[in-house]
Amino acid sequence: MKPADWGRCQISMNAGCLEVRLGWDDRKRIEFPVFSANAVSCRTARLKWMFPPVDRLHKLVPDFILPHHPEPVPEGHLFEQLDQGNIRCKTDLPLIALAVLCRWEEVQSSERDEHGRFPAGASVARQEGFLHRPIVDEYGLALEQALKVLSPGWTAARREPRVKLSHDIDGTGVPFQFRTAVGATLRRRRPLETCRWLLSLVPVVDPPPLRTVDRIVQLSLDRGLDSAVYWMAAKPSPYDPGYSLLEPRVQKRIQKFRERDVEMGIHPGYFSFGDPLMLRNEVNEWQSAIDERPIGGRQHYLRWLPATWNDWENAGLSYDSSVGYADCIGFRAGTCVPYRPWNLAEDRALNLLEIPLLVMDGTLVVYMRLKKEEAIVQVRNMAERCLMVGGVFTFLCHTDWITEPEFGENFYLSLIEAMGTHGRLNWLDDLTRQRQVVHPAFAKFREADGVAS
Repeated sequence: MKPADWGRCQISMNAGCLEVRLGWDDRKRIEFPVFSANAVSCRTARLKWMFPPVDRLHKLVPDFILPHHPEPVPEGHLFEQLDQGNIRCKTDLPLIALAVLCRWEEVQSSERDEHGRFPAGASVARQEGFLHRPIVDEYGLALEQALKVLSPGWTAARREPRVKLSHDIDGTGVPFQFRTAVGATLRRRRPLETCRWLLSLVPVVDPPPLRTVDRIVQLSLDRGLDSAVYWMAAKPSPYDPGYSLLEPRVQKRIQKFRERDVEMGIHPGYFSFGDPLMLRNEVNEWQSAIDERPIGGRQHYLRWLPATWNDWENAGLSYDSSVGYADCIGFRAGTCVPYRPWNLAEDRALNLLEIPLLVMDGTLVVYMRLKKEEAIVQVRNMAERCLMVGGVFTFLCHTDWITEPEFGENFYLSLIEAMGTHGRLNWLDDLTRQRQVVHPAFAKFREADGVAS
């Protein structure tokens, strides 16, 4: 089958059923029931494979988990074969996938932590024990099996698993802070680092944080990996360092990274969350100092809610990588595949790519309190699931963490090794492909979502 064959698929609504006829054989179809408009989404369904897959895959995906399901909750197989060889799904799978990807439960819930974030502990995935699984990507495995029943000669194209390393630059060491300098000796027991801090009072000497930025980027380049460096343009506050992107030593790094094709993005300040005007002002200041377009980045403190996507799109940003929990690693959006979020209120895809965040350094050692060996095992297990679906393993390591006694450079490198792949993510290519015009027949798919929501 060719890509154009998918564009020829025929989608129609028939008596509360969404019917998809294959573009390469319109005698074959898959049916999806459509939830009623007044359905109350409150349960989690667990359904089976059509046929048992290979043992290793069955161990990783013993069933298919469908949260936010209304009554009655179906049982048995997710897909089943009809009399004429066609396929029927037991549930409104497109709508459930949409709800997970768009973080529907976070819109419905008022629960927030001290930073205004929706915590992992409040999520259905954490409460019911499936946050470690990319459940939406797993739906694709079930659909693949169903399509092979309809078209035995069809083989799904495999995505290459990729890695995206990124570093939020929460401080540059400029302006100089005496407390931070002394802390290098008192807390980290590194008197030499304190000396370097003191020497950085001389304008031509780099403070330790900038030296660390150089080091963490070099670690990636030495291993054939990319690092994305997210600079801040926020004003000083109790949560924001307020460094200047125009400071000569910072500008020196920016120019150096540009020459080495290191990606640079934005790390909006703490108070930009929920403040579209402040966000746009920071984006403008960032672009004036760095002059890079298009750009993406991540919210400071992972202060994010679904409405943040709209703010980022309106600010002219091209991708976000904030959709991960601070208090637990895992698949917050149910996927490790970059995607364009859907604006439910306006019934359209946002002109923005989401690259879900899977693991943050502080989550492992501060929130989850894992030992290093335990953290490596968990990262390796998540990487195996990314490999299974051809996803992107996104890992945030703050630059200062490679100098922390409880984390350190060797531990960071062990985590990178546990990811198991060096495939590079070209996010702009992903966004460009996903911006391509969709076949007009898919308008009926969107209408079906609108009826069910």
